[in-house]
Amino acid sequence: MRRITGVVAGVLVLAVLASVFAAADQDVECTITLQPGDSIQEAIDNADGADVICLAPGVYEEILTISRDIKIRGTGETPGEVQIKGTSRTKPGVSIASSEGNEEPFIAAFENLTLLNRYPAKFHGVELGGVAGLKLTGVAVLGSMRYALILRDSTTAEISNSTIGDSEYGIKAADSCTLIVSDTTFSDIDEMAFEVTSSASATLERCDFSGGEFAAGGSAVVVVVDSILDRSTTSIGGSAQASFEACSFSYGSGGVVTAISSAQLRLTHCTISHNSPETPARISGLVVAGPATAVVEGCEFSDNGGTALHLQANAALVIKDSVIVRNTDFGIFAYLKDCWYLIVADSTVDKYYSPGEEFHGRISGSGNTIPGPGEPDGNGLGDVCPNSFSTVKE
Repeated sequence: MRRITGVVAGVLVLAVLASVFAAADQDVECTITLQPGDSIQEAIDNADGADVICLAPGVYEEILTISRDIKIRGTGETPGEVQIKGTSRTKPGVSIASSEGNEEPFIAAFENLTLLNRYPAKFHGVELGGVAGLKLTGVAVLGSMRYALILRDSTTAEISNSTIGDSEYGIKAADSCTLIVSDTTFSDIDEMAFEVTSSASATLERCDFSGGEFAAGGSAVVVVVDSILDRSTTSIGGSAQASFEACSFSYGSGGVVTAISSAQLRLTHCTISHNSPETPARISGLVVAGPATAVVEGCEFSDNGGTALHLQANAALVIKDSVIVRNTDFGIFAYLKDCWYLIVADSTVDKYYSPGEEFHGRISGSGNTIPGPGEPDGNGLGDVCPNSFSTVKE
């Protein structure tokens, strides 16, 4: 089992980024105040890095292009009272990128307002490029026909106490971007709610996903702490490294957490419960398909409609001090024909079974509670399959 060292490195990078944003976040009074009908873009073009543009309540219909330090603050009681509404079919509502020939990092900050990109706009809500930085505090990014927020190149972003939603897609971080998200809700997103790919890094803390998909790919590094990923699906692929601590994955369908390809996944003190099975294999919890590796410690898998943990191909699993109870089928299940016969009716085994996915990996661990049928809180069809997996209970 390889150690997930990239996750630690990612945390250090994100900690440095947080200190940079904190240093830039001074409580500065308004220096420019606008009313609905005034041009925000004109104010940005004429401002310097020390200016704070304050917006009176109302709707401001325009698209913005930012290439310098600037802070834009809504002065309403709630973010919804100040709306910057994009109108373009071909451009993001807000474009933040370095100007040509200038590679000096800068931060565009928005506070206490809504970035709205509804029809007739049909593009991303906010797009970052170059070495731009973005800070959203108490901001709602809503109504995008594509991504609510997309980061490219070497951009950085910090998002806190915000809402990302009512969009086709949520947030995507690509290339070598760095992203920090805290106390933020993702809701009413049709497709992918959060995606990190290439060599991007992201950390999320106390976030709430209500549906949509969560994915990490490429060589991305993702750390998620104390967050709710209920009614979502989480997929870690490529050579991505992902760590989830004190997170909930509940009320979804099928393999709600999946590690594939050469991904490395760590689950610590997480709960995977009350998920519905996906037929015919009746998978309803964690799936590890080799050569992916997973480390599970101190987690609970309970009340799932099928099998809680499903291993395929040359997957590697280390599981310690976890509780796997009251699942309809098995606690831990390997994709082997003898095990498959115990779940699927004999007449359909050959129709769905693929020998190329048979488990030939490895499992290890200790101190796990996995009761079988007839035991208190027992799993319906059995504790483990094959029986050799019983060693992880010792």
